[in-house]
Amino acid sequence: MFKAGLFSSDASDPTKVDAAKLKLLTVDEVGTGMQVKIWFRHLTAQVCGENPMVGLEGRAKLLCSLGTAICSDYFLANGCHRPGGLVDFVLSHSVDGKVPMAKLWECVLVGLQDIWPKTRTNINGNWCVA
Repeated sequence: MFKAGLFSSDASDPTKVDAAKLKLLTVDEVGTGMQVKIWFRHLTAQVCGENPMVGLEGRAKLLCSLGTAICSDYFLANGCHRPGGLVDFVLSHSVDGKVPMAKLWECVLVGLQDIWPKTRTNINGNWCVA
C-alpha cells in the first residue's frame, strides 16, 4: 500500500505519506490494499469473500483520523504535517539525545488524541492528560 502510493496525494512522490491523502482514504481503498475481497457491506456488518478482515472500517477510520490529527494545532505549530514528521517532532524535544517520557506521552495523548476511540483516552471516566 505504501509503495503503491495509497497514502500520498502527490503522484510524483508516491512514498511521501501526507495528511491530505490520509484524511480521504476509503474503506474500499484500505480493503483493496489489504487484499480483502468485499462482496457486500451493510452498515458495519461485512460479508466478505475469500479473505475477510474483521474491523476493516475501524482501520480505515483510524488512518483518516491520523490525517486529521497531524493537521491539528498541536503539530502544525511545530511544523509537522506528515506522519514521518512525528518522529522529528518528538526528537526536537530531546535532551542529551534522550526524549523525556513526559513529552512522548504528551505527544501520544494530546497530539494524537483524536485518532483514538473516546473509550481509549479515559480511565474510570476521566480523560487521561499528559
